[in-house]
Amino acid sequence: MSLIIKDGATSLTVVGGADQTFVQDGRKVVNGVNYVDTGEPDFFERDTIALKAIGSNSQSDGTYSKEKREVLLRDPYTDADYGNQVVLVRIYVEAHPNADSVRMLNARLRAAQILSGTSFTTYWTTGALNI
Repeated sequence: MSLIIKDGATSLTVVGGADQTFVQDGRKVVNGVNYVDTGEPDFFERDTIALKAIGSNSQSDGTYSKEKREVLLRDPYTDADYGNQVVLVRIYVEAHPNADSVRMLNARLRAAQILSGTSFTTYWTTGALNI
């Protein structure tokens, strides 16, 4: 089978659904901030988004370390057995500071297609590697 994603896409559009509003809640996140869904009254089922960023640093040999960006989306819910469960989606980007903005956007848009594109539905649903 083949996997198809668009290289050089200029945007990705989400259609349908309802807006969720997230605000900072003051929780401590190392190198980042935490946001919560203001529309969910149940604390145990409130979605959260944590943003983390680590900039590049100059190394002793004159080179630079890579920049790191991470997003954690937590989608908690109560299952049929009344247990608290969480779906966690982690997005992680690591790049050299010389990577230009066009390359970075293209990489993020290709990754977004992997998360949501039809070529990957079976993988995300069943974990099948030969899609």
